[in-house]
Amino acid sequence: MRTTTLSTRVTTEDLELLDHLAAGTGQDRATLMKSILRTGMAELRFRQGVEAYRQGSITLSKAAETAGLSLWDMVARLDQAQADLHYDAEELREDLAAFAAKRKP
Repeated sequence: MRTTTLSTRVTTEDLELLDHLAAGTGQDRATLMKSILRTGMAELRFRQGVEAYRQGSITLSKAAETAGLSLWDMVARLDQAQADLHYDAEELREDLAAFAAKRKP
């Protein structure tokens, strides 16, 4: 995988906490930062998918795609986000059509 250097400024307190966490996990600072960044991005994607789904601007399958999750994982995590599942027959038809389109060679 190709990588690119990313630099950012943090407070002294954040740096000390980062070093403390890195020491506690046995990771170096850079490895821990990559892990934190990936975790944060995944959480942000999930929140964005849930919020758009909650507002009714996207379907459940599109919310799952936005979140980078399978449809089933998205459904399982909706409760965590205190979001209600509102899934009707029309949305099922849309999801089945999208699934069928993705499977065609």
